[in-house]
Amino acid sequence: MKKLLILTLLSIIMTSCNMGKDVPVFSGRLTGALSGTLFTSDEGLDVNIKSAPEGFPESSERIMISGSYYRRKSGGFDADVKDFIEPLCKDAISRALSGGKDFGSDAANIERGWISGGYANLYVQVIFREGSETKHLLNLVYEDTLEEPADTLRFTLHHDAFGEALALDDEGKPQEGCIAGIAAASFNILKFMPESVDEIPVKITGSWYRNDGNGNLTLETYPSSRTGILRRH
Repeated sequence: MKKLLILTLLSIIMTSCNMGKDVPVFSGRLTGALSGTLFTSDEGLDVNIKSAPEGFPESSERIMISGSYYRRKSGGFDADVKDFIEPLCKDAISRALSGGKDFGSDAANIERGWISGGYANLYVQVIFREGSETKHLLNLVYEDTLEEPADTLRFTLHHDAFGEALALDDEGKPQEGCIAGIAAASFNILKFMPESVDEIPVKITGSWYRNDGNGNLTLETYPSSRTGILRRH
């Protein structure tokens, strides 16, 4: 079933002033780049990081932060960061230029997604093995070999689990140790935007395992798509 891709990273919760105390003007998730204590969102907001949890990086090319944001009198915002994720950050790949490379066909379900800053930002559900240190591979492939109208950019999400995909036991149930987890990824797709337009629809297709009706996953997969709009600015 198609679901509308979330087009903004900012879930705004408006608040009112309360007895002169500092209250957030909005809270939610932002995605962008970090340099020292300065975070710049994909929407162009400059945010000064006032507080952050342990392990917060000093800089990051791509980071997703969640927290509360306060307007500064001098302009911009201060932020109390409650949580953060540094997603996998890489360029989408052209199918036509890949030389027929096999990118893997293991299931990868797009749990959430949005487009901002020229990136397709995805929360991807995959199966992994408990206790394993095997690194899975995710790639977003631009389907520029399809003979379809060029009014939409079409991408396929590929996952290579390197042998750690879903496996079933003798009773047809997922083997012990097979766990569904979430990976965050940002794929740069701006280079595939035609120069003649300032915005264009995007369709991203992933896949996931069908349910047997009793709450158990099967080895049969089905395609699932997300759509959104890529804007130049």
